[in-house]
Amino acid sequence: MPTTRLKDWIAQRIRDTPLFNPARVAYRAIFGAKLAAQRQACMRDFYSQFFRPQDIVFDIGANVGEYTEVFASLGATVIAVEPNPACLPKLRGLARKRPNVQMCECAVGDALGWAKLLACSESLYSSLNTEWVRETPNVEGYQNVKWTPVEVRVLTLDSLAAKYGQPTFIKIDVEGYEREVLHGMSFTPPYLSFEWNAPMADVARDCIRFLGSRAYVFNCIHARKLAFLHADWLSTVDAERWLLTYAGTAESSEYGDVFARRL
Repeated sequence: MPTTRLKDWIAQRIRDTPLFNPARVAYRAIFGAKLAAQRQACMRDFYSQFFRPQDIVFDIGANVGEYTEVFASLGATVIAVEPNPACLPKLRGLARKRPNVQMCECAVGDALGWAKLLACSESLYSSLNTEWVRETPNVEGYQNVKWTPVEVRVLTLDSLAAKYGQPTFIKIDVEGYEREVLHGMSFTPPYLSFEWNAPMADVARDCIRFLGSRAYVFNCIHARKLAFLHADWLSTVDAERWLLTYAGTAESSEYGDVFARRL
């Protein structure tokens, strides 16, 4: 993976966050509540196609619970999985408020055990993937971000399913560790999603191949735009072809989610 592409992608993600965009901070301070309500309504409309009320949903990499809250508002039983200590207080508050939310304070990977989480002061970028953060000290605007290694418990999707039941939908957002998460899953949920980014296209490619071998088809979204890019679901070959083509364009700093549907 070219280092410059990873740097460009990280820098773009930073510029897109409120922490590094004063104008956006001011805008959200004025219109934040209305925008948040509109965003949640859009999320409910989009994600309601993947599960029904009382279905089990796994939110892997729940962070502070934005998606967990949306899934719970749709009536799902949500298992919010998050290892970052900085995110847990908000998640605990959400679990107290919503009885259909259960927390699991751990990471998810391909085997049970313990691992080092590189917890970022901008919590969205925390990761178990050391390659994810290796070059960030040299990225412009990243000097104020700090990483703290934290030992965290690691479970697998199989162990979570054994405890809570098999989910109808799994959302995975673990900053470059998606491949390991999927390799800890022997069952085949009807739907799941995982984050992709063009500079680390090899991770998304491997996830697509892994799921394709289990009879899944694919669709994608850009960034946080809740609209599928493709009119029809793609085969493994077509999804790989799209990913490789997209990763080679000028828009390669982009990111989004791949959605997988079991045939």
